[in-house]
Amino acid sequence: MPSRIIPIILVVDDDLTVRLILTKILRSEGFSTILAENLSEAENLLGNTNIDLILLDVNLPDGSGYDFCKNLQGTPKGNIPIIFISSNDTVKDKVDGFDVGGVDYIPKPFEVAEVLARVKTHLKLKFAYDELAILNAQRIEKLTKTQQKILPEQNKDPNSKYHAIVHQINNAGGDFYSITKVGNDVTDYVVADVSGHDVDSLFWIASLKALLHEYSTVVNSPAQILHSINKTLITLLPEGIFFTIIYVRVNCIAKKMTVTSGAHPHLIHINKEGVSDVITLNGDILGAFSEAYFETKSIDIKQGDRFFLYSDGLLDIKGDYTDEISKLSMMFLKYKDVNIVKAVETIYHERLKIINVDDDTLLLGVEI
Repeated sequence: MPSRIIPIILVVDDDLTVRLILTKILRSEGFSTILAENLSEAENLLGNTNIDLILLDVNLPDGSGYDFCKNLQGTPKGNIPIIFISSNDTVKDKVDGFDVGGVDYIPKPFEVAEVLARVKTHLKLKFAYDELAILNAQRIEKLTKTQQKILPEQNKDPNSKYHAIVHQINNAGGDFYSITKVGNDVTDYVVADVSGHDVDSLFWIASLKALLHEYSTVVNSPAQILHSINKTLITLLPEGIFFTIIYVRVNCIAKKMTVTSGAHPHLIHINKEGVSDVITLNGDILGAFSEAYFETKSIDIKQGDRFFLYSDGLLDIKGDYTDEISKLSMMFLKYKDVNIVKAVETIYHERLKIINVDDDTLLLGVEI
């Protein structure tokens, strides 16, 4: 269990009676509570207090609890479990709460035993999740001490719908990619770049691969996965070592692509009609800040669309960043009708003729 022994629960409800009832119930079991009567107060408290769980009313004077919960996902506070409280108890109300990231739903009027049972269950899950991050850090540390070599995945199928080229300077570098099927017609694509170009970089890549294997599941959103990995890495990585990362989830059934970034170069999307779009996202580096932020965007896709991920080694650092991205985008667009394997090979080698390469380079192209 975390070093803070007494769990802190934030109760958000505009009804004073409800706040007092919940406070009495929770404190009778030894929990600490802080109270807010609207979303603005709740937001201020979240910024100043280490809160373990939130009991959140659905309808508040200054907005919807559903919207508040949804906006919290993907932020540094997005891993706090939220239980909705409401007099509305229909199936739709409950489903709406789960859809925006809530973990449970308690109807009004309250049953004491039910409130305590649900609160305890989700606090146990949260503490277990926190402990897992610590255990993972210990396990990964052992792995990195014994891991001597890690090779990037290589695609040999000329008819494949994806292709990647990775070149590490000095035969040891920090560019890395991963492709994982996490569900039926749902695939996750990750490109990351670790600081440094020596043999130690291979150890940190091994750590990231193991953590991706641990957390990459359709149950977790890309932002939640990065937050979980970040929690482990900040206890593991030495000072000055960090990752930039971009995480893409392609859901072919929903025809959606979810993109989450941790300070990595922008994804470039080429749709079937030949329209190029640079997906700009803000985000913090991975493994450096406990309160990291990873921005997420959802993009409509269709069969035949393409997207490209790459490391900053393919950008001319002496040039204008926006202009460099634009040049890459035009190159991807130029070869939109060429087989994806051949297109990636051609673009990569053409790019190397233009820039002075003194860094690791990676280019991954995917056709949906």
